[in-house]
Amino acid sequence: MSLKLANSTKNRYLGTWRRLFSLAIEEGWLRDNPANKVTMLKVSDLRDRVCSEEEEGRLFEACEKEPLKTRAPHLKSVLIMAIQTGMRLSEILSMRWEHVDFEHDRIYLPKTKSGKPQNVPMGRTVANLLQVLRRHHEGEFVFVNPQTGKPITQIQNSFKKACQEAKKEGEAVGIEGLRFHDLRATCATRMLQKSVYHGG
Repeated sequence: MSLKLANSTKNRYLGTWRRLFSLAIEEGWLRDNPANKVTMLKVSDLRDRVCSEEEEGRLFEACEKEPLKTRAPHLKSVLIMAIQTGMRLSEILSMRWEHVDFEHDRIYLPKTKSGKPQNVPMGRTVANLLQVLRRHHEGEFVFVNPQTGKPITQIQNSFKKACQEAKKEGEAVGIEGLRFHDLRATCATRMLQKSVYHGG
């Protein structure tokens, strides 16, 4: 999958490579760090946020608690889609079943921010999730408001509430400073880490 990344995310990747090459130098595998020759990109927004796996777990638990589970039963599934695929919120909420290809494990996006169509690979987690959703309801769109039968258009309020409720035991504050768009960067970061550690 090809993601158009912000400069801040690219800088984070460069930092990861610099650390890896530094470790290689310490082990005697390299003499110089080639990543040091690459200049960090200019960013207009210094904000840099990735959702940790621990935060992800708390976020999912919050989605399962009442009254959020009843008010926003789709929220956890939308979050899983974002973390696993890197899709934008608008792309997730506008998904149609006709664009979900279970045979080839991919999701077709006819419209993206770049203006070009795109095929997004489905991992096993996403494929299993969508298969469950498909069995539970018919219709044109994947994410539908069960009360109105119409496509869901926004989840910002429920996402904010889930972050507030995702508290560690004994603490009064939930997850702070996390935006939905940060889940896209989270996906990209994990893809890079998986590629580095597994040699992919």
